[in-house]
Amino acid sequence: MYQSITIKNFRSFSDLTIAPLGQVNLIIGANSIGKTALLEALFLFANESALGSLNGNASHKGW
Repeated sequence: MYQSITIKNFRSFSDLTIAPLGQVNLIIGANSIGKTALLEALFLFANESALGSLNGNASHKGW
């Protein structure tokens, strides 16, 4: 399990660190604050092939 996450230079985040993380984490906030950008960053981290797909170079690492 991850203890923290740091996002640098992604969309509206120049340097964001969230710690500590638990087994379940709730993301809340006002409109246009970056909730979706946070989820996109987590998706890209969790799914390395997504980054290649965005560039048109799908990577099938591990297939």
